[in-house]
Amino acid sequence: MEEVIRLDPDVILVVTQMGSHASPAMWDRYPTMRAVRNNRVKSLPADLVCQPTPVRQSEYVEGLST
Repeated sequence: MEEVIRLDPDVILVVTQMGSHASPAMWDRYPTMRAVRNNRVKSLPADLVCQPTPVRQSEYVEGLST
């Protein structure tokens, strides 16, 4: 997490799964980060990211665009 804060990215992707405590809201405590300030912290389900099939990849891209 410290490295992400140091890099101050334009976008942060939070990969979630059932029972995971990861949430885009956890980044709200860093309002000066570019991704947080510009509302570019996105949540994607792990099954989209961790199962690289053609259908999943298209769903992954769609998830990034919302």
